[in-house]
Amino acid sequence: MGFKLSVLAATGTCAGGAGVFGIYKLVNKDSSIRTLTDEEYQLIFKEFKLQTSFITALKTKAPSIESTSSNTEGGKAAKAWCLDNNSSDAKLWCIHLPKTIREKIKKPLTMDWKAKVKAIKGTNNSDLLNDLKTIKRDLTQVSEDDQKAQDALREWCESKLDFKLINTEGDTIYTKVESRCLAE
Repeated sequence: MGFKLSVLAATGTCAGGAGVFGIYKLVNKDSSIRTLTDEEYQLIFKEFKLQTSFITALKTKAPSIESTSSNTEGGKAAKAWCLDNNSSDAKLWCIHLPKTIREKIKKPLTMDWKAKVKAIKGTNNSDLLNDLKTIKRDLTQVSEDDQKAQDALREWCESKLDFKLINTEGDTIYTKVESRCLAE
């Protein structure tokens, strides 16, 4: 009798667990949209704000929203819209986007810093030199033969990997990392 009772108890426990899981799934139909942070909603707005259809969709929740609105205001509108929609557009827009440069870059950093310095030294040299001086203050020129310039470029590139894309300078820094730091 003890064996039958234990089998019956185990079966009941499994059925109860399955029932609870089923109720959880009914209540939480699409939890991926609901797990975004406020920063991620701001990134969504920043990424898609030039799409007229995106702004039109957001206006259903925040009528005053414009493509020129701040990322903070746009993020609030995106959150309100995303949480209330399960359309195909929501599946396109209400997604996890890279938050840092490290998450967004598609290639590894170069390993040949001498060649990279040589390749970029003539492109906007004063801007490059100023950026590298934030790493090596005594740097006076950008030359592939100068180990200090190579080290400064490598350190500058590494220091920008965790830069947040939501920051005002995020797109500018990302573009610089793409052209200055990545392997060919």
